[in-house]
Amino acid sequence: MSNVLGGLPVARFLKEFWQKEPRVVRGAFPKLRDPLSPDELAGLACEPEVDSRLVIERGRKPWRVVQGPQDPKALMNLPPSHWTLLVESVDRHSSEVAAFARAFAFLPRWRMDDVMVSLAPIHGTVDAHIDSYDVFLIQGQGRRRWEVDRRSRPVYKPGLDLRILKHFHAEESWELEPGDMLYVPPGVGHRGITVQSDADIALTYSVGFRAPSTADLLSTLLSHAIASEGPAVFADPRRSPARDAGEISRTDVSALRRFLIADIEGQTSDAWAVAMGAAVTSGGAGDGPTRVVGSALAKRFARGATVTPVQAARMVWASLERGRAAIFVNGECRVLPREQAFAAPFVCGNGSRAGARRLALRPALVSLAADLFRAGVIRWRD
Repeated sequence: MSNVLGGLPVARFLKEFWQKEPRVVRGAFPKLRDPLSPDELAGLACEPEVDSRLVIERGRKPWRVVQGPQDPKALMNLPPSHWTLLVESVDRHSSEVAAFARAFAFLPRWRMDDVMVSLAPIHGTVDAHIDSYDVFLIQGQGRRRWEVDRRSRPVYKPGLDLRILKHFHAEESWELEPGDMLYVPPGVGHRGITVQSDADIALTYSVGFRAPSTADLLSTLLSHAIASEGPAVFADPRRSPARDAGEISRTDVSALRRFLIADIEGQTSDAWAVAMGAAVTSGGAGDGPTRVVGSALAKRFARGATVTPVQAARMVWASLERGRAAIFVNGECRVLPREQAFAAPFVCGNGSRAGARRLALRPALVSLAADLFRAGVIRWRD
């Protein structure tokens, strides 16, 4: 999977294509073997803890969307064409599917969302749409034709369960074979449709990279400001007489705006790091609680064992002032003092055997690792 960009240097891809232009890579995943069969994926879509959508183009209602969990009998009775099953976050349920995400380690983990897998027979499609995230579309079995329209605008056909673009005119199209990949930037209209091949059904692995919105970042920053012990208070020592006591004047609005902006800009780099780290990791999960014993962990670390976050967790770290470090786990933050800061990248998956032996000598860090194991957000690296 190291050649996922087809030999194109990462720096050049990021400069010329990332968030700018679609990019097709032939043979990005050579000799790709699907980690899940269509039947296994359909079975996963029937599980209550798995998010899925069944899109049926034809029938009593055009473009009907059935939210999961799916009904096994209904799936067995689907027509031979014109439908698509989309299963979200399959990387949380299959380590083999999660391996697709690890192929894009040149992008920071906090940008990673999930790996969605879709299956669609001949003519299966969700029609033309726009995504707000970056996506790498990896073709498994079967063949699909992808079209893009860079001029598309988010105006949708009314009265449908699905957000289908009202105007879409394909500028370019490609047919993807197994192992091929298409990168689509956010805001670019695109449409995929299964075409004739040796396989009865096509599988597509969509590796999505999310981006926080201003609302996400501001709400977290404001919640941290509200929780602080000494928030700044507005002052107006040079106030002029009010013309109307019932009015918020334009002068007052401008003053309040400057006051708020000055307070935000005056936040320390640590305050920004803590707020932003919490914002971009919120919404993650764990694999369920695990029973561990601290002494057993210490012995295993002493032998050089390393750890990695589970796929469901949103877990990153950041450097702070005075040599400290912060670990962010699913929206929660823990700050490590300078002498323990080396453990932040270690528990986030960038560890070494020497780092493990160093961690084993510090009871506070062994206790931290035990807490993370018990929360189900880290596991031993294979």
